[in-house]
Amino acid sequence: MLIPTLAYQVTLVVAILATMGALYVVLDRASRPGGRPLLLLLGASLVWLVVTFVYTVSFSFEVALVASKLTYVGITFVPIGWFLFALEYTGREHWIRRPLLAVLFLEAVAVNAIAWFRTDLIWTSVERTGATGTGSEVIEFGAWGVGFFAHAAFAYLILFVGAGLVLKGLFGASTAHRGQVVSMLVAVVVPTVGNAAYLALSAGGILSLDLTPIMFAVSAVAIVVGAYRYSLVDDSPLAAEVGLGDREDPAFLVDDTDTLVALNVPAAAVLGVDADQAPGTDVDDAFAEQSSLRDRYERNPEAAEGLTLDDPLTGTDYVVSVERVDAPGAARGGTLFVLDPQQ
Repeated sequence: MLIPTLAYQVTLVVAILATMGALYVVLDRASRPGGRPLLLLLGASLVWLVVTFVYTVSFSFEVALVASKLTYVGITFVPIGWFLFALEYTGREHWIRRPLLAVLFLEAVAVNAIAWFRTDLIWTSVERTGATGTGSEVIEFGAWGVGFFAHAAFAYLILFVGAGLVLKGLFGASTAHRGQVVSMLVAVVVPTVGNAAYLALSAGGILSLDLTPIMFAVSAVAIVVGAYRYSLVDDSPLAAEVGLGDREDPAFLVDDTDTLVALNVPAAAVLGVDADQAPGTDVDDAFAEQSSLRDRYERNPEAAEGLTLDDPLTGTDYVVSVERVDAPGAARGGTLFVLDPQQ
C-alpha cells in the first residue's frame, strides 16, 4: 500500500506544478476568447489536485473527511469551465446568458452543499477505520449515493456537449486551428477517461485511488502546448482560419456580431487602438479613430471596399479590400479587411 500511495502522491505534486504552469500561461490571455473559462477550468482542477493530495497525506479522520468534501469544488466546476470554454471558443458566447449560468452554477453550489450537509446522498456511509497512516487508511466510504450519480450524469452531459462542439471544428480546419482543437480535446478527454476508469475499477473493488486528478498533469501540458504552439486562446477559430499574424499589411477581422475579433499590429496602428486590448470590442469603439470606415461599415461592411485610410503616425495611405470569411467550427462568419498601401 505504501509504494502505490507514495507514487500517487508524487504524481499529484507533478500534476499540481503542471497545472500552476498552465494557469500562469492562460492568465496572460484571460481577455481572449475562452480565456476566462479556461481559468475556471484550471483553477478548479488545481483545487481538486491540492485537496486530493491533502487527503492522501492526512493521518486524521476529520482532515480526510474535510478534504474529501472539498474535492467537490473541483469536481463540480471543472465541467462548467470546459463547457463555457467550448461555447466561447466556437463562437457561441451568445448562449452564455443568465438562465444557463444559473443552471450551471446552482447545480455546482447544490452539490457542494449536499457534500457538506447531506453526506449520505454522496456516500451511503462514512466510517472511521481506526487505522493510522494515510487518508485512504483512516476513512472508509460506502457506495456512492444518488446525489453523486445525479451530478455525474450532469457533468458528463456538459462535458460531451462541449467536446462535440469543439470536435466539430476539427474537420476541415486549418493546421493551426486543428492543433488548438486537438490540444483541448486531449485536455478534457484524458481526465474524463481517467474518471471513467476510476468509477469502473473502484466499483469492482480493484482501485481505491482516484485517477482523475493525476490525469490533470496531461491536461495541463496539453493546454500549455496549445497556448504556445498553436496560439490557443490567442485566436478564435475564425481568426485562426485567417492567420493575421502571417500578414505584413494591416489586416483586421470583424465577425457577424460587429465585434472586432482579431487584428495585427500594423492594423492596430492605423485604427489607433491597442493590439492586445482591441480584440473583443465593438466596431463603434474599434473604428472610432477612423470615422469614414465606421460610417461605411454601418451601411454595409462591403461598402468599405476601395475606401482610402491613412496611418495617423506615418501618413501612409491604404486602400481597403473586403473579403467574406467563414471557418469550420465557428458558429458565425465574419468580414476580413486588408489594407493595401497605395503606391
